[in-house]
Amino acid sequence: LDLVDLGFADWEDPAENFGPETHNVVRHFQDFYGYHVNGIVDQQMLERIEEELGKEVSRGLNRPDVERFKLKLVDLGFADWSSPSTNFGPETEERVIAFQEYYDMNRTDGVVDEETLDKINGDHNKVYENGDRSDSIQDFKLDLVDLGFAEWEDPTTFYGNETERTVRLFQGYYGLVENGKMNPITLDMVDSILNSPYQRGNSSDEIREIKLDIVKLGFADWDDPVNNFGPETEESVKHLQDYYGLIVNGIVDPVTLEKINQNLNTIYQNGNSGPEIAELKSKLYSLGYTGFNPNLENFGSNTESVFREFQEDHNLVINGMGDQVTVQLIEELYKMLDEQTIITTNYDISFDSAVDIQFSASTPPKYDGAGAINADEDNVRYYMNPENFPEGSPEFLQFLLLDESANVSATELDSRFLDGAGSLEGTGSAFIEAGEEYSINELYLIAHALHETSHGHSTLAAGVGVDESGEIQRDSNDNIIRDINHSDVEHVVYNMYGYGAFDDRPTEGGVEFAFDREWFSPEEAVIGGAERIASNYISRGQNTLFKMKWDPEYTANNNSLGRQYATHIMWAEIQARMLYNMLGDEVYSMPLNYDVPQYNNQPGPDSSKPPAPTSVDETYPEGVIGLVTASSLNFREGPSTSYDTIGSIPNGAEVQIAGRDGDTGWYNVTYDGDTGWVSDDHVDVQNLYRVTGSNVNYRNSPAGNISGSLSNELIALSLDSDYNIVSEDAELNGVDYTWYRINVDGNDYWLANSFLEKE
Repeated sequence: LDLVDLGFADWEDPAENFGPETHNVVRHFQDFYGYHVNGIVDQQMLERIEEELGKEVSRGLNRPDVERFKLKLVDLGFADWSSPSTNFGPETEERVIAFQEYYDMNRTDGVVDEETLDKINGDHNKVYENGDRSDSIQDFKLDLVDLGFAEWEDPTTFYGNETERTVRLFQGYYGLVENGKMNPITLDMVDSILNSPYQRGNSSDEIREIKLDIVKLGFADWDDPVNNFGPETEESVKHLQDYYGLIVNGIVDPVTLEKINQNLNTIYQNGNSGPEIAELKSKLYSLGYTGFNPNLENFGSNTESVFREFQEDHNLVINGMGDQVTVQLIEELYKMLDEQTIITTNYDISFDSAVDIQFSASTPPKYDGAGAINADEDNVRYYMNPENFPEGSPEFLQFLLLDESANVSATELDSRFLDGAGSLEGTGSAFIEAGEEYSINELYLIAHALHETSHGHSTLAAGVGVDESGEIQRDSNDNIIRDINHSDVEHVVYNMYGYGAFDDRPTEGGVEFAFDREWFSPEEAVIGGAERIASNYISRGQNTLFKMKWDPEYTANNNSLGRQYATHIMWAEIQARMLYNMLGDEVYSMPLNYDVPQYNNQPGPDSSKPPAPTSVDETYPEGVIGLVTASSLNFREGPSTSYDTIGSIPNGAEVQIAGRDGDTGWYNVTYDGDTGWVSDDHVDVQNLYRVTGSNVNYRNSPAGNISGSLSNELIALSLDSDYNIVSEDAELNGVDYTWYRINVDGNDYWLANSFLEKE
């Protein structure tokens, strides 16, 4: 038992016999203290055992039992030695003192007395670790879910690798020793946070002070907050935690409170001064925010206003202070200024002339990607003017130089940008190969392909089966066959960039183009299409999205249209936004280079985007009514699905029809006070008729006096509350007629139905 106490053995209930194991323990003791090693307990050894048992377990002691209780301190979360020694040094003393103070013991001097040892080895200090199983473990895991560290819906009682990782995360987050073990100090921290006074359902003056701090940081707008912690407070706390990268649990725990105080006490706020303020103001000034003197060290009201402007421009929480997120973004954007190069290329042609040239081609510029809507001059001017897409906006990426690699791995391309992208899924290595071979930015190629193929799901991207001559193969229902094993299919062709897919015959043209170049796999279409982009655009100087769309150099030098990748006037902007959406804020930390065009007499930025071009080719008379037949009909700004939706119209709703677009067949309607466009496929017109014949008389009553005449005109008939035509039968000149009530110039008249035909 004495050898157990000294750490040389771990028998729980040793027997009275002296066997081989005892012999080895004695040899260990003798070797440790430098005696002759023979495994025999002599008088000298007995005296040394007695001497060691009488020593105080404190700093300076070197004995195996020191290693044992140091390992116990590791398990309990008070130390992080990976392989502790048998020495009791100053760090051991420090950890013992921390243990004694934590448990408020009588002795807090770092000496391991009987009370300390009993507390270390006590049953209350139960530790669970990887491989254990217990109901207590399940309860603990549920607590971790409540605190936002895990998402187990029905956790088991088993303590596995995932549990250990989660516990390490919890311990590190709250500044505990990260050993992944469920020890008392970790459990105490869990209980402390679960029972925090600063959470939903509690009330105190301290809570009110915290709410005032939350208002100051911009996460709430309470004028005079009460002292209770309700659902709205919880949501504000969650927003704050998410914004500052904390664990989101809605509890003002110690980490959240520290983050609140850290940002409240930032030097970058009104009333402070110092050289670091002048340095940050200078960086903000360099980013184009010039509403203050960047050389002054004070943070005044003007500086606060500029910070608010910056925060609003970048969708940050607006508080007028240099909090953690704001300062970080300023630093990142400023760093980008140092790393990137923005050049301006002047083109010797006036902006007005360049716009006029856009309308000189046989195919006019289009407002929509499908090519159904001609663009008007206002919209061409807007999308062609570089001033409308300032630095820092997503659309600014249309000026990105595309002949430089972004140096992204195939795995990252597949996981971040191509996951779920139809036939493009898993083609990251093909984009990298294409970028390397043809000197094109691989991220641009992906954005381009995603746009052209509706994220990899278009007809051409999905693959089109063709015979040996390249003719499209269809089944009996006229559906395209895509099965390479089908008897009629020789190849399946793919087209990822829309080559040959002209507006009048997109599928046929795209298939012919791909077949001629043997693009018989998604990878071949990716690489082959990239070669075409490089040879037709990038290598000839059209190395930005803007240049690919508008070809300003050719326009300036030849006073004609040049080579344009698409007729869609928003093509470059859409591609730029797709690039931005793929890269996110990371685009600001990449050393990218830009080339911004400048025309002669180029106007400044437009104050607002022009409305979509629309036209009513057929104007209907007032009072034409239609009933919606679709379950829910999209209500759009223009006559095609390319326009944005205003809302939806429910089944059976009544709309007032003002006219019809002759090209698309869409109706211009008014519904619930709004005017827009709906497809004519889903509207049943109730009362639009045409007069059949010339000089057909209409009368002031059925068979009454003549009031006027109509010739082959559209008119609206009157309807009752059930949408039935208002009619009466009456004889005229010995002939029986059914008379319909019509509306002419806002007045009601009557006309015989034999001269009317429904449109």
